[in-house]
Amino acid sequence: MLYSTQRERVRGDVGAAWRAAIARSKDREWHASSGSDAAVGVPIRNAFGLVVGQVVVRYGLDALETSNRAFSRHLAAWGALIAAASALLLFAVLRWVQGTLEQRLTRARAALHAAPPQPARPGSLTGEASEARLAIEAANRELDAAEAGLAARGSAP
Repeated sequence: MLYSTQRERVRGDVGAAWRAAIARSKDREWHASSGSDAAVGVPIRNAFGLVVGQVVVRYGLDALETSNRAFSRHLAAWGALIAAASALLLFAVLRWVQGTLEQRLTRARAALHAAPPQPARPGSLTGEASEARLAIEAANRELDAAEAGLAARGSAP
């Protein structure tokens, strides 16, 4: 090393992990870590494009790991909060849909048992349901009469 913010590192060995990362980089940017330290390096090129050195930034992993753990806890807390809020929102929407459906079914049930409105509005649920109920009742009366007629013929000599 030719320069360092720590005097004792000047002219010191860069370490095997850093040298191996430099060799693997093939004159590109590189990253290496060993123990609680990590380094990022960029090659320095001369006017002819030849690599004449490396600029290396060394940093400690302890602070990074501490901030990663804090971020993970923060992310997990927000994730749990968002999941709970989404579940509550989904519950509220489903309750609203269920209530709307139950109201419509109640109106349909009432329309089936009510007399048709006079005059019947075209396309109204009450009018159509009442007319359907009357048509079904008329069809049932005709079926009952036909069944009674068949039964009378079957019992006649």
